[in-house]
Amino acid sequence: GLGVFVRLAARGVPVTGVGRSATKIDALNAFLAANHLDQHASEVVLDLDRPDSELASLVAAATILISASQANYCSLCLHMSHSLQFVAALGSTRVFSTHPDDAIKPICELETDISSGTTPGILLLPSMLYAGIGYNNFERIERLVHLSPLIPLPAGAARAKVQPIHTDDVVECLMQAIGARECSTPVVLV
Repeated sequence: GLGVFVRLAARGVPVTGVGRSATKIDALNAFLAANHLDQHASEVVLDLDRPDSELASLVAAATILISASQANYCSLCLHMSHSLQFVAALGSTRVFSTHPDDAIKPICELETDISSGTTPGILLLPSMLYAGIGYNNFERIERLVHLSPLIPLPAGAARAKVQPIHTDDVVECLMQAIGARECSTPVVLV
């Protein structure tokens, strides 16, 4: 989400980012100002677990919704009154797991919202992201290696859908999905 947000701002597209952490939004504001991107971008801190009229207003004014946040937040936005022309969202390959967890249901619901809704869109399911802010997958594997000479792999690892994917590649996929669409104030859930 952050990568797409910055790329859109660099293109001169007026973009609004929605985050849940005031500290992260403050850091993002400093980055935007230092790179002279703040004239195109704005960010708000919202408690997406308790949506309010501000989120509803942002969604109603947007033509594109980009979500790199939890799947249920994107579904929430799609169920609000909107004039969205396109939605691009991220999920997870965990939906293919033979060991389901609580995070799978919202991703499947978002897939249904996108595939059966009136707003065209795409749901990307990247696995093991690395090199982005806050992604520490390789560091976690490294810590595990230091604890034990054995690294557990999923059964049937040769068929596993878990591969390291650089965050820049995911950003590029989202940018390609958006393409040359008219971007009047896209909303990015970061």
